[in-house]
Amino acid sequence: QTNMKIDVIIPHINKPDLLKKCLTLYRENCNPEITNVIVIDNGSDEPLTNDIYGSVVRYENNLGMIRTLEEAKKLSTADILIYTHSDTFYYEKDWDKKIVKAFTDNPKLGLMGIVGGAVASPDGGRGNVYCSFRKGYEHGNQTPEGIHFVALLDGCSLMFRRAALDSFEIDTAFHPHHFY
Repeated sequence: QTNMKIDVIIPHINKPDLLKKCLTLYRENCNPEITNVIVIDNGSDEPLTNDIYGSVVRYENNLGMIRTLEEAKKLSTADILIYTHSDTFYYEKDWDKKIVKAFTDNPKLGLMGIVGGAVASPDGGRGNVYCSFRKGYEHGNQTPEGIHFVALLDGCSLMFRRAALDSFEIDTAFHPHHFY
């Protein structure tokens, strides 16, 4: 499917300057005919406004990361959902076209990320870190062109094919270490 659409979902709480930088880079480097950004204001002290931040959905209280992402999934109509942090910046022009191409060229691909580890440790750490950032990752190595299969993906920016994401249920009682 070559006309896939992307919804980028950014949970946010109390870091408006960081979010502004993130959104500025999205506007500069992605294609609005492919990519839509949804900001989830997860109970910020100062509510975000649509006129500055675009598409904002506000929750009065912090729902926690997992429940926030589950709620955001209900808002999305795209073929690809990207759950990302507001401190993850995409500097590369047309990066979204590369994401669509990866999912289009690899019909069995269900989940992709920008940072992954070839080895997972018992405590959830990652070894042999790979990153698709153009300049590499300060704690690891940049991947070669193409897809590199890994044992785990870092949650800073997870990209799901909707069909894969819809094929399982996430336990909203699970509490990861990030609480946006």
